Amino acid sequence: SLRVDTATSDKSEEIKSLGPTGKVVPEVSPYGAPCPPDNAPEAISQAVASLPPEQMFELMTQMKKCILGNPDEAKKLLLQNSQLAYALLQALVVMRVLDPSIAFYVF
Repeated sequence: SLRVDTATSDKSEEIKSLGPTGKVVPEVSPYGAPCPPDNAPEAISQAVASLPPEQMFELMTQMKKCILGNPDEAKKLLLQNSQLAYALLQALVVMRVLDPSIAFYVF
């Protein structure tokens, strides 16, 4: 899972994260529990398959705009985020844009 934090430490934020016992309360991820790397492909496939068709179409539309608008940045994004690249590939298969046998050779 990806987590983005600020680069500086703010003591007031640290104090807010203390529970009633004075211990740090672990943050609950909005993305669910971490997934072991061996299970990632299946987890990604299930997540993509559970998307409503409208949301999947919007995802692909936004990615197409990104690729057409800034191909170098899009390439860098996909190379640095292989899970995103795999999810997009899965979306193409689910949408029947790409044959599953071809997708097997791509990834």
